[in-house]
Amino acid sequence: MNDSSSDAGALASRADSKARASVSKPDPQMRNGRRTPTQDRSQASLERILKAALHLMSKRASEDFTLQEVSSLGRVSIGSIYHQFQSKDDIVRAVIARELADIAEIERAALKNALLQSETLVDFVPRFVNFFSQSVREHSLIIRLAMRRATIDVEVSNTGDDREQESAEALAEALRAFGDEIAGDVTYKSAIIFHVIFSALARNLSLNTSLAKPNAPNWKSLTEELSIMALAYLKSGSPRVAGNK
Repeated sequence: MNDSSSDAGALASRADSKARASVSKPDPQMRNGRRTPTQDRSQASLERILKAALHLMSKRASEDFTLQEVSSLGRVSIGSIYHQFQSKDDIVRAVIARELADIAEIERAALKNALLQSETLVDFVPRFVNFFSQSVREHSLIIRLAMRRATIDVEVSNTGDDREQESAEALAEALRAFGDEIAGDVTYKSAIIFHVIFSALARNLSLNTSLAKPNAPNWKSLTEELSIMALAYLKSGSPRVAGNK
């Protein structure tokens, strides 16, 4: 009995060592700490890993999970996890990157819908602020985790910056439909508006801290004031001249 137990333990140890050793060697398929799946089976395994990690992060509002928990919940072996990712950090990065991309896609669709429903700048801006604020609120957990991670992780910080730039550019493209009503550079003003509105919403929701903000403004009042501010800013300043975008 003891010999059998020892053999089983040795086999498990060698299997674990082999799985870990495989990620220490250079791999041409490895990109940003993750291999690109080449087969349907590998893709399915990746999906289960990411869904399990997201579930654990959402449930605990933190990155406090283990690879063993991901293995159990996602029904994937530890070896499969190490085949896809070099570390837990890479799993967290992949989860955040995918969730932020999904959020951006939802917001682009809502932006397009708001544009179709609006005849003037006065119609469009409140619609934009309303759907954007709703999106931030609904996805506040993953945004909070991303913002916290970005303070110590350059890759996540860059991902967040890229998403913000893409969202600001999408807003600028929509606002160009009302170019005659806007004073100044539409691209520049769109970036400022997006940054200010997101910062105000993030502060209200305490996205950059675990502490609630005392005396935070009422959400409805906040979004209404942000709409008024954005409209005033877009209409103020020097008249639009040829060459402004």
